[in-house]
Amino acid sequence: MTTAYQQALDGTLTSTSIGSTAQFSFNNATMIPLGVYLISDRGVWLGYDSDSNTFGVGYPSLGVSPGSEWPGLTGQLDYGWYFVFVNYFTGAFVAVLQTASGGSDPQDWVTVDNDDLLDANDIGLPPVPNKGVVIPPDSPRVVVGCGKAGANVIVREQYWRRLPTSYSIARGQKRKENYTTTTGIENTTSDQSDIASAVGAGAGASWGPISASISASLNASSSSFQQVTTSTRTTSSVAQTFDNTEGDAAKMFLHWQLTNVVSVLDSHGRPFSSLIYASEDPAVIGGSYDPDGLPERPLRKAMPMSPQMREILARK
Repeated sequence: MTTAYQQALDGTLTSTSIGSTAQFSFNNATMIPLGVYLISDRGVWLGYDSDSNTFGVGYPSLGVSPGSEWPGLTGQLDYGWYFVFVNYFTGAFVAVLQTASGGSDPQDWVTVDNDDLLDANDIGLPPVPNKGVVIPPDSPRVVVGCGKAGANVIVREQYWRRLPTSYSIARGQKRKENYTTTTGIENTTSDQSDIASAVGAGAGASWGPISASISASLNASSSSFQQVTTSTRTTSSVAQTFDNTEGDAAKMFLHWQLTNVVSVLDSHGRPFSSLIYASEDPAVIGGSYDPDGLPERPLRKAMPMSPQMREILARK
């Protein structure tokens, strides 16, 4: 993962103007519909205002159909600015691209293809707490693969899910906890036979052939190896003792599990069948964190963009 990708995922990436501008269009060379946001020089994601043909605060993303070019040109944009691309219907992160290093053409294009996707399991670090968000939510979803299975498109997304086994323990405390861990399929929007048919594994296929069909479809159009292993849900019981009798502060430990969402898309790119499954153990443990000694939450800028960027966006 590059620095720009990690910063885009954790919300710290900002655009920088280099003084060279052009009108831009977008080419979606993936199999899924994309939404396009412009990152401001204050780190705010700007959506597209079709009435003024520019990007601004509070607007939805600019939609680009799969395998096609957006049939239009934006207003003037600086070559130093960044675009974030997401799955248009799920909001999952797809890629972040800088327009270019600069140029003299009055028009330019930004192309996104499967090579721009992050590799499976390379989706950045799990979230960390701060004083503003003591218990962080799950991480953003990240698209790590897409491919075709017969007439259907399959997309694989991953994210870090915070587990209920996360815990905190006071200074001087000792306690024993009993809990269960889960691997395998946790939720499906369709029954097994429908999913098997949708991915070309045959209506009566078990999870093994379904996994093989999904993996083959993703690998056919991925730049890195894709291995999808789905199985029935399994749980195991764990007994653990937590000891902070000699500690000088409270401690908090956050447990994260890499979780997969595999969806089959309809002809419009909307998911019509999905399965969610947890990757194999182990879970990733973050901490220990002292709830009273967490870092400050990064403050949002008073303005979503600088006056300089606002002036460039106002150009026709």
